[in-house]
Amino acid sequence: MAKAGKKIRRGITQGDALILASLLPLLGVLLYDSESFILGWNEGRSGLLFGAFFLLMEWQEARNLLTVKLTRKREIAFASCIALLSIFFIAVYAFNLHAVVAEAGKALNVQNDTFLKNWVWLWEYIALAAYILGVVASLFNLRSISKFSVPFVYLLGMALILLLDGVYPYESLGFLQGLIPVITEIVIGLLWLSGVHIMRTPELNAPRPSVQVVDNMLSIRGTTGYMTLLMYWPCVGILSMLIYSLVIIILMVKLEAPLKRKIIYAAVGAVGTFITNILRIFMITYYVAYISVDIKIFHENIGEILFLVWVIAFLMIVTQCEIWISRKRLVLTKA
Repeated sequence: MAKAGKKIRRGITQGDALILASLLPLLGVLLYDSESFILGWNEGRSGLLFGAFFLLMEWQEARNLLTVKLTRKREIAFASCIALLSIFFIAVYAFNLHAVVAEAGKALNVQNDTFLKNWVWLWEYIALAAYILGVVASLFNLRSISKFSVPFVYLLGMALILLLDGVYPYESLGFLQGLIPVITEIVIGLLWLSGVHIMRTPELNAPRPSVQVVDNMLSIRGTTGYMTLLMYWPCVGILSMLIYSLVIIILMVKLEAPLKRKIIYAAVGAVGTFITNILRIFMITYYVAYISVDIKIFHENIGEILFLVWVIAFLMIVTQCEIWISRKRLVLTKA
């Protein structure tokens, strides 16, 4: 919400046009290689779209507080940022930059295939974070970067997740893997409520669909086939939950509301993020049990869709609550 006393700008402003123009390199890649944006979180660029979404969201909040004051130097700096990110993406396709980055990883004794894959993609998150930093600094000033903290937290957080997923795959981070039994039991409970037969020990002639649970392994005998899902901390979104929760907490800190309400909103946001992640895992297992064992496309997209819906719904709820509280206070004041 805009601060009191600030004139609300309506229509398309110069800042709006320039912020949208700054997303042109990303839009170009989206048009050229759209498939790279629908791959899994550690196999493609879907997370970069969230970075762009958070940039636009932050600008919507800051557009009435910041004024673009372009000078010749700032124009050159802004154009240079766009040019550099464009060159980065051109190099990915024209000069196989991903292969070069992978070779650099091997030179650092990165031999694990998962780490090499993550190593390649994490640099795109870092590149976009650095790009947004340059764009904001060139259009406004360095102090205004604080008003765009969410995309930085998200992009750098995702880069950190990719790094940790590569360095500590599967069960190597014991304290994070320790959360898996809790998440697994919640998912199993939801499957049971949906009519899936749950087995703790093997059963002959078990009805379809059924799930046999052995530690962190779910053996799903679905209506169209059979699939085994191994529940490790990277694939159940634990660090993603932490990053998303942190993003929501930052949004709440920036909200103009009393501390008590901010804490309540942040807590609700964190809990909602946890529930959204549980729902994601349940929907994947439900899909295998009732619809198809071919879950590639569904698995690669459901997480991003659910989180986007949750963030938008959460922000709308918070906004409506603040509007309702303001109106109620106004009525009481007049009375």
